[in-house]
Amino acid sequence: NPADSLDPRVPRELVLNAGSYMELPLTLDYALTTFTFEAWIKPAATAADGIILERQVATNFFNYQLSLTATGALKLSFNYDKDLVAKVTRSTAAGVVPKDGRTWTHVAARLMRLETAAAPGDPDTFKYRLAFFINGQPVDFAMGSADIHPLNLPLRWSDGPVYTRVGAKTGGFVGAIDDLRIWNIG
Repeated sequence: NPADSLDPRVPRELVLNAGSYMELPLTLDYALTTFTFEAWIKPAATAADGIILERQVATNFFNYQLSLTATGALKLSFNYDKDLVAKVTRSTAAGVVPKDGRTWTHVAARLMRLETAAAPGDPDTFKYRLAFFINGQPVDFAMGSADIHPLNLPLRWSDGPVYTRVGAKTGGFVGAIDDLRIWNIG
């Protein structure tokens, strides 16, 4: 029907198989300290661990890496010091995302700076907190604290190679992703 853009319905989600990814433009707009990532995902029923979104700043060093584990847990990792090979990793409990190949789930991860009533220069002036959301509802962590120390904020740049990808060349998400959003606020 030429008068109806939805007839016939054409799915527009990004379908990723093992080793497939979409590379985003090379811009500093994706170099983030605080952020919110959200997407609708439909993982394949047999999918292993898979990277949904990542920004690499040096070989195997990441500004952020959002992934789904084989057990259905949402996981966020980032490096904060290249010289120390220091990394922060937090995840939800297993099974928060159904992996049946049919169910769409809205996932989100947020790293935000908290506004405190502390005096300028006080150690409590700068506090950061990570949160996960599944279908709009906050979910608990399986490991680690929600608080992130200011000295452990994501490494935003290094000596490269730099890229930002939805999916990954190795260990990428297998399934469909729709309406991925990258916000530069937490």
